[in-house]
Amino acid sequence: MRGPPPYPGRNLNAYTAGDDQGLRRILARTSPKVRRMRMKLASGEVRELRPAGTDTARGLNFFAALLPWTVSLTSLTGLDADGQIVES
Repeated sequence: MRGPPPYPGRNLNAYTAGDDQGLRRILARTSPKVRRMRMKLASGEVRELRPAGTDTARGLNFFAALLPWTVSLTSLTGLDADGQIVES
């Protein structure tokens, strides 16, 4: 995964993309402080994501998920190793 690191002063840089007939892609680049991502869906379901990859030379963790387009994402929250909120 490529792309810029989080913006200055931030630990998380995320975006979603897709079209109305395919899958919604959720991608995040984070600082090493973020060890897990909590993804909340409009249905109330909560999913936790582990890093899909790391770039230790650049100090980045990468997270990724695919969802049906009909599923709405309400929030992404970065968590540290102890489960404490780093950024939302």
